[in-house]
Amino acid sequence: MMGNYFYNHSMYGGLGFGWIGAILWWLFLVMVIVGLTKWLFGWSNTPRESNEDGTDSAMRVLRERYAKGDITRKEFLEMKKDLE
Repeated sequence: MMGNYFYNHSMYGGLGFGWIGAILWWLFLVMVIVGLTKWLFGWSNTPRESNEDGTDSAMRVLRERYAKGDITRKEFLEMKKDLE
C-alpha cells in the first residue's frame, strides 16, 4: 500500500501538480542554466566598444571631436573616408 502511494505521487508530477508541475520544473531548470551561463561568461546586451580592428571606437572619437568643434566638416569627412 505504501509503495503505491509514493509511486503515484512522485513519478507523475509529484505533489499533485501533474503536467503543469513538470513543465514548470523544466522551465525553472532552463532559467537556472541560462542564468548561470550568463553569470559565468558575462554575456550582456550592451553593445561592443569596438570591433577587432578598432574602427567603431575610432569613429566614435571622430564624431565626438566633430561635435565639440575640434575639427571642421571637411576634416571630418576626410577622416571618415579614411576609416571606411
